[in-house]
Amino acid sequence: MWSLDRNFNLLTFNTPFRNGILRFTGDFPEKGINFFDLNLSKEDRDQIKNYCERAFAGETFTETVYVSQPTESFVEISYYPIRQGDIIIGTACHSRNITERKKAESEREKIVLELIQRTKSLEQFAYIVSHNLRSPIANILGISSVLKSDISEDDREKSLGYLFEAIARLDDIIKDLNTNFDLPIAAYN
Repeated sequence: MWSLDRNFNLLTFNTPFRNGILRFTGDFPEKGINFFDLNLSKEDRDQIKNYCERAFAGETFTETVYVSQPTESFVEISYYPIRQGDIIIGTACHSRNITERKKAESEREKIVLELIQRTKSLEQFAYIVSHNLRSPIANILGISSVLKSDISEDDREKSLGYLFEAIARLDDIIKDLNTNFDLPIAAYN
């Protein structure tokens, strides 16, 4: 936590802020110094100035900031105008490290994308199963019915040939499914 007056001078700060600034800039902040006298990049200065100006204009808000140095992290910073009567005299700021939360969100997004992809694969698999397997199974069922009936030995031999062809087609389809889909179907081979 820290606070700045309208001239960007540090009014107050706590130990975690001091330690963070020391780690981030190598500077040891002191009460009353101008925030922009700290060892900050131009980009950081511009960003902080913009945020403070919003607070000086009366806006209360929270921003998430990516920090690359000294270690990669995410910080959530809230800005609150400090008022003296109707006049805004500065801003109070509160920051907290949300890196673990951001990592968890990123991991969750990755899992969701994987689930979406798996769902699409399962839908495609179900479509292929329902359409491509139906034909050889229908042939096998039809030929089986014929083989149960009273037919000549010559017709029985032809029917058995057709039955083996339908079974081979079914086997080819199942092999193709195993090759083209990352599904647990391979466990049944």
